Amino acid sequence: MLLLVGSPCSWAQFQPPPDRYTDGDLGPTCYRKNSGQIKDTDGDPVPSIHYYAEVSPLGIYLQNKSLISFTWAALHMDSVLNDSLYRIDLSFPTGADRDPQSYGEVNGKNNYYLGSVTAESVAGFHRVYYEDIWPDIDLHFHHGTSGPRMSFAIDPGGDPDDVRLSFNGQDSMKVDWQGHLKIYLEDKWIEFEEAVAYQVDSIGTVLPVNWTASYFHESGSVVVKFNFDYYDVTKPLLLQIGYPPMPALGGGDPRNMGWSTYVGGSFGDELKSVEVDENGDPYTCGYSWSLDFPVDPGNNFYEPFVDAPPGDCNAVVMKFDASNKQLIWAT
Repeated sequence: MLLLVGSPCSWAQFQPPPDRYTDGDLGPTCYRKNSGQIKDTDGDPVPSIHYYAEVSPLGIYLQNKSLISFTWAALHMDSVLNDSLYRIDLSFPTGADRDPQSYGEVNGKNNYYLGSVTAESVAGFHRVYYEDIWPDIDLHFHHGTSGPRMSFAIDPGGDPDDVRLSFNGQDSMKVDWQGHLKIYLEDKWIEFEEAVAYQVDSIGTVLPVNWTASYFHESGSVVVKFNFDYYDVTKPLLLQIGYPPMPALGGGDPRNMGWSTYVGGSFGDELKSVEVDENGDPYTCGYSWSLDFPVDPGNNFYEPFVDAPPGDCNAVVMKFDASNKQLIWAT
């Protein structure tokens, strides 16, 4: 769902309790109830937090009044480098203030003994949700096989155009060329993938729709909305933000991807744009830090080219054959 790849925040960071004693067998991920064990960096309890994500690549804290905080800490084991704490808050400017509710308790309980805090038999849950933030629209937090997910569940009668996301704590935001929402903090960002849209019929059958819910963001604004297309208004609509599940027997991306391939070297590479010509042959460009990026043997270097000096990165351009999906040339 979210990739934090961030400026130190001016308000207190939340810290998951470092010590716990577990009764029973816990699953790999869950949302743990806060029974007093969550404190901020000032050592004060944070009763506004009702649940938080365990075993997650970044902190997800579900608070009252429809407020969600995403956090990350860069901690260093020496006294030379400063620790950095990052936090972004998500709220809903046109929605109602709701408290989160839990569903589906996991096996096992946690016990916390942290100084003056004693929290015993603390439950965890597979799913936490905010009900009716907008009329007939709920927000769910859950986990899939590939990590945490966030889903908007729109019942018949609900209007997806009501959904407005407001962010606080970032330096800037933009929608990148892949349609992902990036929320920047200095040289880092939190990334929201496009929402995969699907519907469910009366017996629970998943019905894919032929579009993704892309983001719309006006420059300079902290509010983001979804662009959506036709769907059956008599059935529930779900907009799921998260990494697609790993199919047990393989399979394609659910968002109508025609084909994909891998290209790259042994160091950092990034492709930034893809276009097609009149024959449908794709061209892509980006940059590479790799000495072994697979360029054509006949490529040319021009002065003042120096072979990968410190801080250097090279632009790369490639052409693929649309008929067989093979690389025609790269330079």
